[in-house]
Order: sequence, then C-alpha cells, then structure tokens
Amino acid sequence: MHRESGLETCSADGSDGCRPEDCMIGLSTPSRSPTPPTEVVHHQPGKHVFTDGDKAYFVRFLKWWIQKNPESDIYSNRGKIVESLSENVPSHSIGSWGNYWRRQEETIHKIVAKANRKERRCPSDDEMPSSNNPTIATLGHADDLASAKLDEPFNRAERHALAKRILLEGSYIAWKDLPKDQQWYGIDPDNKLPSQSELAWSTRFGRDEMGQKKIERLVEKHITKQARMSGTQVAEGDTEFANAPHSLNQSNGLDESLEAEAHQDALPSTLAIADGPSEKRVAPQSDPGPSPPAKKIRIEMEEGGPESI
Repeated sequence: MHRESGLETCSADGSDGCRPEDCMIGLSTPSRSPTPPTEVVHHQPGKHVFTDGDKAYFVRFLKWWIQKNPESDIYSNRGKIVESLSENVPSHSIGSWGNYWRRQEETIHKIVAKANRKERRCPSDDEMPSSNNPTIATLGHADDLASAKLDEPFNRAERHALAKRILLEGSYIAWKDLPKDQQWYGIDPDNKLPSQSELAWSTRFGRDEMGQKKIERLVEKHITKQARMSGTQVAEGDTEFANAPHSLNQSNGLDESLEAEAHQDALPSTLAIADGPSEKRVAPQSDPGPSPPAKKIRIEMEEGGPESI
C-alpha cells in the first residue's frame, strides 16, 4: 500500500489484502461539498458501473456530511444521504446507491469510527466531549467495535435483549421479515448494555451463528409458554405461531420470561409445574391446558440449572 495525493491506494494485484473501498478511507475530508464525478461506465441497459470516481465520491461525501453535521447520526439519516447521492450522481438511482451503501457498511463504520476518534482528540473550546453527543452515543464504542469486537459472540444479556426485541413482533419470522433498518431499532431502550450502533448489532448477529440459534430457541420457548398459559395449543419449535396471543406484543413480563436460556445443544424441553413440595412433569407435546395463575412454570436447562421464568 502507498499514499498518492492523500489517498491510500492498494497494490494492483490485491496482495496486501486491502479492499479499494477500505483504502479510500484515507481520503482527506473536504471543507465543502465534494465535486461529483462525471465519468459514466455503462454495464447494461439502465445499469452503470460504480467507478473508482463514484467510490471515492461516496467516501468524500460521507466524510463531508459527518463534519457538517457533527450532532447527527449518519445511520438515522441514511435515506436523506442516499437521496442526495442520487441527485448529485444521477447515473445511479436511489435504489442503486442504497444497495451500494449496504455493501459498504463495514467501510462506513470505519469512516464514522475515525471521525469519532478525531472528534474526541480535538474537542471545541466551548464543548467538552459528552456522552450526550448523539453521534458518539448512538454509535457507542465505534473505534473498538470496528475491529475485533464485531467478531465477538453475543453474551447472555445481549441475547436476552435481542429476544425481547423479536418478541415485540410476535415471532422470529415476523421480525426477520422487517426491513433491515427496523430490525435493530429499540433493542436496548433502557440503556442497560454497553452502547453500540444498529450496524454493530446487525454485523455481530450475522457472524454469531450459535447466538442466532440460542436467541431463536429463547423466542420459541417464550411463545410456547405463553400459549400454554393462555390455553392455546402450539407445537414446540413453531416460531411463526400465526395466532400468537396479543400479550406477546407487550413488553411487560419479558424480563422475567427470559431469565432461562437454552444451551447451545438441543436439550429436552421438559416443563415442570411447581405445585407445593412435589413437581408434576408434563411432556412437551401434550397440552396440559391453562395453568392456574398462582402456579410457576420452570424450564429445565443445562446452562445454569433450572431457572424460574
């Protein structure tokens, strides 16, 4: 890799392992809106190639936008930014720029992380760095998450937070059907977890396959438990559960319901209804009918032993 006119360029054969988009992160931040590229390369009718000029403009425009709007979150304003890109470079439609944005999410994250590090090093005279700064607060520890932490699997608290967010949609499938920008909104409304951006949640979820399975099992078990308590029959493992009771869309009680978590291996989901000193075992496939409100339902699991939910 070498520097050329303020741009970190990659080796021609890609032997340095650097993606062109990542190398463009080294482009200087313009003091005014950057000049759009003029080169247009046709690919097929109605389609155009994203040239190096387009890619460099994308990076420069984002850097300029962040500098111009230090109090705003770039991810929340993606729609406006994509629209501006389409207006400035009309050879690519809004949809085309939107798709390009999704493909460059990691590069965007690094751009924002670099801007945040610079902001923390050089605060203005009349403003000290604050956790109330929306850009930093929304992104969380962007510089840390930009590298190794994006590969870290979810911990127990994070899995519970995601499961509660999914249950607000009624089922795992309903949540997966949401637009990407809505799936990761409102995961930690009480700010009990270390702050991280929606992009970080999404990236870590995609890389943590075992975590995905554990979260899905948490959702399944809660739906099944709610169905049995309400007297509705549902098959174990039915994540869609089209007739989910309205209570599944409420957040009340989810903290208590998610205190038990599935082990990474599939375990028997034997339910035990605690009734006095002895316990009556009920097979998962049977329908014991509605449980009296005063009784407590427990799920036996290997991780941490039996835990009440």
